[in-house]
Amino acid sequence: MTAVGFPLATPIGGGSSGGVIAGRLRTQDRLLWNDAGVYRANWVDALSILPKSDADRDAYLDWAVRKRFNGIRTFCGHLGWSRPEEQTLALVYARLPGLMDAAQRRGLYVEPTLITGSATGFDVPTHVSRCNAIIRAFQNPLVEMANEPYHGTQNEDVHSAAYLLSLRPLVDSKFAGALGAG
Repeated sequence: MTAVGFPLATPIGGGSSGGVIAGRLRTQDRLLWNDAGVYRANWVDALSILPKSDADRDAYLDWAVRKRFNGIRTFCGHLGWSRPEEQTLALVYARLPGLMDAAQRRGLYVEPTLITGSATGFDVPTHVSRCNAIIRAFQNPLVEMANEPYHGTQNEDVHSAAYLLSLRPLVDSKFAGALGAG
């Protein structure tokens, strides 16, 4: 994966908000590109959106489009603090396809952050593979392997960049992305 940053700025070129996804995001030099040209990311967090109802999810995505954001970032691992219910892996597998589809229909890219809360003891490689099986059907992902890999909510293996790199083959090579904050 190529590490990229997400500056908040007015969309230009391939970064228009709402509408149609202009192909997968890719990196060239220090820039993000899609089929429309240089992509300027103007993203908003939707970290714990998966436990929300479809109506709440859709209202948030509609708000993001109205506010001219062109992507969201969401957590796809365990989240003990999420509400209205705790985000479990089963909930992620059930709700992630709907989020990806709802965002894509609105012309929003999604950064699924695959590994959160790994200190709870789940099988990280299996989880990464299951998330990849869901997102590979979509044009709009930009993958982040782990949120704050060094954080105490992550297991010891996730603290290692070498370990995160070893998981990269489990994620479709057509997705650009990052390992997580250093």
